[in-house]
Amino acid sequence: MGSHHLRHTLVSRLVLTLLWRPAGLDGLCGALPWMEGLKIGEARMQGLLGPEGDAGQGLRAVAALVGHSHPNTTIRHYTHVLCVALHGVLHKLDGLDMRRSFEQRLAGKATIHRWVAEIREADDASGDETTQRHRLNRALRNRIEQRLNDAGIDRDETPLSPLPEIALRIGEGEARNGIHFEGVELVDRSLRDGHRLVSVEEEAAYRAGLARLSCIRSGKKGSAMPRHVLALCHGTNWVPPALAAGSATTAAVMLCRWLEALRTRKEEEFRWLIGKWMYTSERERGRMLLVDDTEIARARRLGDSASVRIEVSHSTVALRDLGGDTKPVPRMRIKCVDDLGKSITRDTVAVRWVMTYVAARWG
Repeated sequence: MGSHHLRHTLVSRLVLTLLWRPAGLDGLCGALPWMEGLKIGEARMQGLLGPEGDAGQGLRAVAALVGHSHPNTTIRHYTHVLCVALHGVLHKLDGLDMRRSFEQRLAGKATIHRWVAEIREADDASGDETTQRHRLNRALRNRIEQRLNDAGIDRDETPLSPLPEIALRIGEGEARNGIHFEGVELVDRSLRDGHRLVSVEEEAAYRAGLARLSCIRSGKKGSAMPRHVLALCHGTNWVPPALAAGSATTAAVMLCRWLEALRTRKEEEFRWLIGKWMYTSERERGRMLLVDDTEIARARRLGDSASVRIEVSHSTVALRDLGGDTKPVPRMRIKCVDDLGKSITRDTVAVRWVMTYVAARWG
């Protein structure tokens, strides 16, 4: 090895240090501990490259440092660590949630969520959370690529626009007469977009139920405000606020599963919950009024699921007719939990979306 090879080593270390943060190379140090020895300290980088290194001109500064007229020469012949940087980028991509990346591109969010549930059910749950996420992303990627191939789309030429060719398909053998996210989503799209995706009878049943909900008033003295948040689409269809992607969709999937289990196993409790939602839920937060200790106990017994919790709280209301005094009023609220047992934040819209459609159909 001659002294000229030291130029290659210096250039490789400088370029690797410049790419350290963008390529996420910190995440590789556990598996490749020797990389720490290649990284050049911040003070030395500042001395070697000067302000150009901090101004997005680091590669040009490296080329000038070793006497190259163009950075291409530095990259092509002197830099031997780009494969390491690429490995870091690919490793960092596994930190993304592929499910959320494709939710908006498929014709229905339910397809992705059903695949995720099937993959997790078949997974052996070995390794830490990062390892499990890697396996999930890889399995989900394989399913997405297979669906693209089935639709005749080259995955290397996939447009960035939504993929209408990949249509939502409810799993074979799934009952359409139960509470399933796939079915509710199809009804929502039918009413909201004006293109029927369900049977005439099913659409008519939901449309009539939503119309009944729109006539229920808040019950506040002197107010004609409707209790449920609904808007007219196409002049005839009442629909709740649209469901967002991400955590809101996750919450909706969990709540549909829980409600279906409650409907089939504890029908009396299911009917009681739907009645509470229809006639006592708040317009803003969706909390439902409880009238006595018996109902408080009943509400708490409902929340014994790994996917849904029932929160009971006592809010203070003013008694204007009694000299401005206040009293605590018990209310219950539905909270959804993700697969890791953590409460899903900002799930109010998801709860309203699911409960409104379920109440319209089974209320």
